[in-house]
Amino acid sequence: MPSKVIMVSPWRHSFWLVLVSWLFGAMIGGGLAQASDDRGPIVTDVLTGLALGGFDPVAYQLSQAAREGSPRYEAKIAGAVWRFVNAGNRQIFETQRDIYFPRFGGHDPVAATKGFIAAGDPLLFLLVDNRLYLFQSAENLAAFRADTRRLIARADHLWPRIVEQSRR
Repeated sequence: MPSKVIMVSPWRHSFWLVLVSWLFGAMIGGGLAQASDDRGPIVTDVLTGLALGGFDPVAYQLSQAAREGSPRYEAKIAGAVWRFVNAGNRQIFETQRDIYFPRFGGHDPVAATKGFIAAGDPLLFLLVDNRLYLFQSAENLAAFRADTRRLIARADHLWPRIVEQSRR
């Protein structure tokens, strides 16, 4: 019996490849940064619009822990939906955003020192001088702990260039 040969057009193949790559990247990376403010892009979930995966940015400092916020206490700020554990934390964030806003919009500062943007995991965090830093991996968190001041200075230096490239 002769075998059947099926030809697939290159366009159709590349369309599916691009679609699958985009979907896979969104699932793995926690989504692309859709929101931004004057500091740059904010890590948000592409499906929900949630910043920090729904974790309360104020609770990191007040509780020294990552605490999931509630849909009852949401605020849309800088194009992202932020959740809080209570109305008090929401009010604190709305009035003192500069204090509680995650550094680099929730992106990994170690990745920034290498010149690229990577979403931080809200469960991999460190508070330094009362500022919240999120990390893509446990390895990056460990590297940051080992050389905190140098890596902050390097990330601060490169961040404006990274933000400019992300806006293109």
